[in-house]
Amino acid sequence: MSYRILSQDCLADNNSHATGLNNNDLIVGPSGAGKTRGYVLPNILQCSESFIVADTKNSLRAETEAVLRQNGYKVLSLDLCGGPSSGYNPLDYIRLDPKTNRHNEQDIMAVSAALIPIETPRDPFWEFSARIYLESIIGYVLESLPEEEHTMDSVVRLSREIGTGRLSKLMDELARRGIPLEMCPSSNLQTKAVGSLKDYPLRDYLNRGIRLTVNSDNMTVSDTWAGKEFALLSREYGLTEEEAVRLLNYAKEAAFEMQQE
Repeated sequence: MSYRILSQDCLADNNSHATGLNNNDLIVGPSGAGKTRGYVLPNILQCSESFIVADTKNSLRAETEAVLRQNGYKVLSLDLCGGPSSGYNPLDYIRLDPKTNRHNEQDIMAVSAALIPIETPRDPFWEFSARIYLESIIGYVLESLPEEEHTMDSVVRLSREIGTGRLSKLMDELARRGIPLEMCPSSNLQTKAVGSLKDYPLRDYLNRGIRLTVNSDNMTVSDTWAGKEFALLSREYGLTEEEAVRLLNYAKEAAFEMQQE
């Protein structure tokens, strides 16, 4: 049985089934009148039940945490303003294969799917595209950043950097590790990843030594296929025959690598 302390010698039963009343209290008083000291702190320090506290002054945790922990409480803090905060990191649940030292791709896809649900079942093209985008960033964070940076904050920070021209380190990492990168010109234009083909970074990536492949993404939505994408690049981007051969060789190598895996 627990009670709320309303004032000296005045208690209210928390058992609403017995009282037939709700447990809401309205405490009215000007600033400095003692609302926290006279009502909030005494009720927290009773340690009689679990509760959620809105600590708008950011002082209640400091004043009560030690006592609460001594009484067996688990104290968690959710700070939406950037301070120390308890939280849930979904990347902690992505399994690492000890044999290959690589993270489970299905787990990465599951996290991405949970964060980007399908809202248009009849035509989920945009959701699927966003998922692939998120999966690639999560994969890079897990594979390339220090373990302490395996967080959604790193994912968000990296996503904001894409398109700013400040990802030179990431590009160098892709080239060094020989990781194939898919390029889908029509889809990239439709999703406004680039404003026009004159801004397309394909040639810049090739010059950096990154292994690229030209793909269609969604053939139905974009009304295209790989051959049509090459024609588009040749016609409007000035793709040379030498560059096309290089792209095709990269695609062949990447396909055989996936079969070996």
